[in-house]
Amino acid sequence: MSWIAALDPGRSKCGLVLVDLDQRCVIEGHVLPVNAVVDTLKRWQRSTPPDRLIMGNGTSSDDWLA
Repeated sequence: MSWIAALDPGRSKCGLVLVDLDQRCVIEGHVLPVNAVVDTLKRWQRSTPPDRLIMGNGTSSDDWLA
């Protein structure tokens, strides 16, 4: 199974999606307030750990990298 989490960072909200590459489907997707992103990633890590996290390089991506 190859699962990937993808983050589209923003200042007030972020897009977050968990996909199954083998099945070519979205498992879960959200537009979340910034303060809810880490909790969602932690929940995914506990239940269905993604193989990797990819992130867009747009708005506030430098802040998220730090």
